[in-house]
Amino acid sequence: MNRKTLLYALVVLAAVMLAACNVDKEITTTPQPVIKVEGSGVYELKVGCEVVISPAVEYADGADFEWTMDGKTVGTSRSYKFKAERVGTFYVTLRVSNSSGEDEADFRIEVLPVEPPVVSLAVGADGCMELQAGRRTTLLSSVAHAEDAKYEWLIDGKKVGAEPSLSVQIDQLGEYALTLKVSNEDG
Repeated sequence: MNRKTLLYALVVLAAVMLAACNVDKEITTTPQPVIKVEGSGVYELKVGCEVVISPAVEYADGADFEWTMDGKTVGTSRSYKFKAERVGTFYVTLRVSNSSGEDEADFRIEVLPVEPPVVSLAVGADGCMELQAGRRTTLLSSVAHAEDAKYEWLIDGKKVGAEPSLSVQIDQLGEYALTLKVSNEDG
């Protein structure tokens, strides 16, 4: 076999091998993005608060991000910050795309009202309550929105209890200032 024929055979063989290895004409491709949602994808927060949604995304290098709500684009970055301005349920969709395809994930945001505790005590029209000296009395409070509330009972500025009710015995006749402070995460 002469040199020219051998060279020609090697070129043909190399071309056949390249064609066989590259049927789809692409040497490398980036896989399409995959959005990884942690948990259920549901966020709860109170009016006036913010939440940042930032799911993990595989194959995100060079990808485009689009956050939509009610069909309108609300963001184009990797994460989305939602500020709760009113009570309601809101749905946000993240679409991540690259040259190989796209992935989409939906998120639900539940915005709850701010509910500070509202305290009621049984007192007279003048705001006073009479207790019998020397006798133990249990004072019961009625508190709306008391979930996870902290209680502080004070008599004349001195802390005397930290429960929803107060068992107290006043031995000296007189007037005393009774205060009940109730707080939760909302106030």
